[in-house]
Formats: sequence, C-alpha cells, structure tokens
Amino acid sequence: MERSVTRTWRPRLSRHVRPGFTLVELVAVMIIVAVLAAVAVPSLGSLQSTRGRVAAARLVHDLDFARGLAVHGGSTVCAVFAAEGLGYEVLAEPSGTSGRESRERVRDPASNAILSRTLGSQELAGASINRVDFAGGTEVAFDWECLPMDSTESPLVDAGVFVLGGGIRVTVQSVTGLVSFD
Repeated sequence: MERSVTRTWRPRLSRHVRPGFTLVELVAVMIIVAVLAAVAVPSLGSLQSTRGRVAAARLVHDLDFARGLAVHGGSTVCAVFAAEGLGYEVLAEPSGTSGRESRERVRDPASNAILSRTLGSQELAGASINRVDFAGGTEVAFDWECLPMDSTESPLVDAGVFVLGGGIRVTVQSVTGLVSFD
C-alpha cells in the first residue's frame, strides 16, 4: 500500500525576520498624534491666560486687603513690588509711627504667613509682572482714608497700573483707591 502524501504549500519563513512597524501602523500613529496635538495646543494657551487671571485676582485681593487694613488700623499700608517684577510684599506702619523705617511685614489672616508673593511659584506659577507704574515708582500705599499714594507718599494723580504677563492690567484708581483688573 502506497500512501499518497499531499503536501500543502507553506510559505518559507525567512531566517532574517526584521522587527519594525508597517507603513499603515506608522501613518495611524501619526494621525492620532496630530489629533491630540490639535486638541492640546489651544488648551495650553488658555492655561497661560488662566494663570495670569489667577495672579491678577490674587493681586487685587491683596491690595483690597491692604486698603481695608489701612482704614481699620488707622495707618498707612503699602505694597512694595520687586524691581525685577518677581513679586511683592505688603507692609504697614504701626499706629502712632510714620516713615519707611517703621514699616512692618503684614501677615495674611487666613494662613498667618507673611503677606509676600513670589510670582512663578505656588498658585502664581507661570505669572509675571511686566510693568509697574505708580507715578514712576514701584509701590502703592493706602492711608486711613483709602487714599492711594505713590512711593513718596504723595496722592496718586493718575491711576496706577500693573501689567501682568498676557497683557492683563490691574489698575488702582487715583482718587478712590479701588482696585480692578481686565
């Protein structure tokens, strides 16, 4: 008995199999990356804008606090900005004293920490002050009547302006001392 052997054709596997990706796989990955980039790039732009608005809101809050402290304490309270635009601190003259030499650092009532902000850190990450202009100086003070003053303790004639990164403007009105941002 002779057996008939039928052989099925099988492709011969090469001994040199090269690992890699096919052109279809590469194109599919490129399309996915392009779609993700198209979604992510606008989000990054709004993130920077949000950081600037958070910094502006924090600055407005701190200046409003300084105004209120001046009225409540019957003394002069000021915000002094670093010349490099890296931050600011709030200082107060104790009642019955006057002059820069007697100024003391103010504490934040919520955290009891010194009221000093450094831009680019913590909740102010990614924020910067591009320009500070209070009659040519870098500080603004409030007296017990809420009157805003420049670094020479003269009343502000024109509104004082901070310009944060992203073009966000924080304004201190000259007569009322009201602080706002846009």
